[in-house]
This record gives sequence, C-alpha cells and structure tokens, in this order.
Amino acid sequence: MRLTDLLSESRIIVPMKARSKRAVIDELVTALPLPEAFSRKELIEAIWDREHLMTTGIGNEIAIPHGYGRVSGGLLAALGIAPAPVEFEAVDGRGVRLVFLLVADEAAKADHLRALARISRLLHREAFRKSLAVCRSAAEALEIIREEERLHKI
Repeated sequence: MRLTDLLSESRIIVPMKARSKRAVIDELVTALPLPEAFSRKELIEAIWDREHLMTTGIGNEIAIPHGYGRVSGGLLAALGIAPAPVEFEAVDGRGVRLVFLLVADEAAKADHLRALARISRLLHREAFRKSLAVCRSAAEALEIIREEERLHKI
C-alpha cells in the first residue's frame, strides 16, 4: 500500500486555514469522502478519543491523528499543510505543519498500522518533510509524495 493510493488532490489541503488542533482535525475530516450514514461528528469524536490517550504530534512539526470509524474502502487519509506551526501538544513541544489524518474501519486494523508505519518512515527523511512543508498546492504535495515513494520504494 502506498500513500498515493490513499491520497488524492481533493484530500490534501494546502494551505490549511485551521490555527488550532481541534480546527485542524475538523478541517481534515471535511476532506474525507464519508458515507452519508456516517456522521463527521462521530468520526471527529473517535479521533479525539484517541488524541486524549496520547498526542499524535510526533515531533519534527508532524502530527498523525488517527482513529477508527465506519469508512468505505477500509482506510481513508487526508493531508494538511499549515503555513505556520500549529500548537498540537507534540512530544517535542513544537507546533506542527504537516498533518496526516488516517481513519480506518475496525476490520482494517492491519492496513491502518501499515499506513501509520509508512507515513512515519517517509516523514523520517528531513528533505522530504522540508519539501512538503513549502508546497503551494495539493498537486505539488501529491507529486512530492509520489516521487519519494518511487525513489525509496517505501
């Protein structure tokens, strides 16, 4: 599974308008194509339940909020790039600029864990993080991710 299989231009927000942790999560959830029967509010609550256990601000200006909900396709992702750091209670105390939101159906736990690992591995590369942080469009962000996956076969 590649991130480019989960993301599309419509699921990438550049730049995000949100300036708070709660607003970031709300903004990214709006980018997800959810079934009509599923409440965005319900999904946001599931993500917050996870966030209350431990912050998903993993450091290096990155956050990967995630949770489980009834989603079509088993796994959905969105990416937001903030023009300035947003307070996210990250483990390193810094604000975040790159936010990958991941939502999985309960039946897709293995895929969810694989996607989290893939995102973490890609974002471990400083040059990749810096390239994403200065993107000016969703198309540019998607191309940078596609190229990183091609180069490193992660």
